[in-house]
Amino acid sequence: MNAQQRYRKKHRDKFNADARAYERKLRYDFYSKIIPQLKENGCSICGYNICDDALEFHHVNNEDKSFSISRGYNYSPEKLALELNKCMLLCSNCHRELRMMEK
Repeated sequence: MNAQQRYRKKHRDKFNADARAYERKLRYDFYSKIIPQLKENGCSICGYNICDDALEFHHVNNEDKSFSISRGYNYSPEKLALELNKCMLLCSNCHRELRMMEK
């Protein structure tokens, strides 16, 4: 084990906390750019567009799903755009109802 590996092992908690904070920042930046643009039209079913937090992405065909949009900050904008094209934006109520109908 080299010196860098020993240091990282000794300070693992700090590195993990920093990584989580960085991930939260990326997620915030992602949502702060994407959601307001998509929110303009609101829910694809009922048109709801009042609260951003109530809007969710729904993969139309789960078999084509490459990754979850909530983890989209890990991917390039091009891959994210391709994945978003497989989704529709729904309010949480319509999303739950659609999921129940799919079962």
